[in-house]
Amino acid sequence: MPDYSGPGAAAGAPLQRVVLSSHALTDASAPALAALIALEEVRRIQRELVSEEELAVAKSSLIETFPRRFESASQIASVFSTDAFFDRSHDYWQLWRSEVEAVTLLR
Repeated sequence: MPDYSGPGAAAGAPLQRVVLSSHALTDASAPALAALIALEEVRRIQRELVSEEELAVAKSSLIETFPRRFESASQIASVFSTDAFFDRSHDYWQLWRSEVEAVTLLR
């Protein structure tokens, strides 16, 4: 399994589980095919190392879309209620971009 590092991440620490979802209007046989394709992609992600290019694109996307988290009052309230739930520090969002930028691949 690939090893990822960045501030706050212990080297070799297990990755967090994620939930993937997708929505599409299809014929009756397509959901099974879509599930197989999604499962194969998850398996590929587990087997293969992330390339420098993939990491750069992911980091750029996260950083560039960051302001969208705070576009409306309801989004701000949602972000800060999530922060309270996870007991995040008050400087979490001030440090977030630089911590994303600091993520590197360990080979």
